Amino acid sequence: MKRAYDNQSIDSRVRRHYAAMRKHQTHAFATRARKVYGQPALRMTLWEALAKLNDFHDESDPDLSLPNLHHAYPAAAYARDEGFPEWMVVTALIHDLGKIVFLRGNDKDGTTVKHQWAVVGDTWVTGCRLPDTLVYPEYNKTNPDMSDPVLSTPLGVYKKGQGMTTLTYAFNHDVYLADLLAHPLNWGHHCLPQEALDIIRLHSCYPFFDKGEYKDLMDSSDDVLLNNLRLFNTCDLYSKTDKVVATLDMIKDEFGDLIDAYFDGEPLWF
Repeated sequence: MKRAYDNQSIDSRVRRHYAAMRKHQTHAFATRARKVYGQPALRMTLWEALAKLNDFHDESDPDLSLPNLHHAYPAAAYARDEGFPEWMVVTALIHDLGKIVFLRGNDKDGTTVKHQWAVVGDTWVTGCRLPDTLVYPEYNKTNPDMSDPVLSTPLGVYKKGQGMTTLTYAFNHDVYLADLLAHPLNWGHHCLPQEALDIIRLHSCYPFFDKGEYKDLMDSSDDVLLNNLRLFNTCDLYSKTDKVVATLDMIKDEFGDLIDAYFDGEPLWF
């Protein structure tokens, strides 16, 4: 499935989003945002958090105009029906849950419903050259890091073969959720494997798993990560529909037992 970036009805909206994202998402910003938003501030159950997705529309998505809760269900159902591992079904259900960062957001950081450039959109590795395979690559030149003699090089601040899970990415809902699931306050309240957290962190990094970028930064374990991301992308992308297909009660009925198996029911910190 090819995403509809050439659809004229959504082009101006999506272009505005990516123009802002490319302009503001520097290595310094991504590093700071991860520190600020990586400190948990909200406490709620997983189900309460999922319900909050009904209050968020992703302005960067050319394929879906409904609130994000309506993407969670078909993604999980697709993973289940295709026989994916149970942990990946759970990952599909919650993979966009980090978009609730808007509850803590501010316009200056691009973390609100009005200004979403640090919440959603295809991401990239910061701290090195932006690849031409990014969506709307003409905006790359507006990123201040691309005028820096180090940050504009292929390796940037990294070492060859450093490993994809050790890098800094443009801050968004993926980074936010992956960091919080790994936080000591939440670790132990779920039993998702590290592979799930890596998928959550990188599922919007299309230059890596779809365009073949960052080969020089990969380590020996990243081939497994790459395969997991490509497999996960089938349930993330191919399941999208603009029809209302789910309610929270429906999700609880079909996936409640599975969620109970992976989460202990205690409120989490977001």
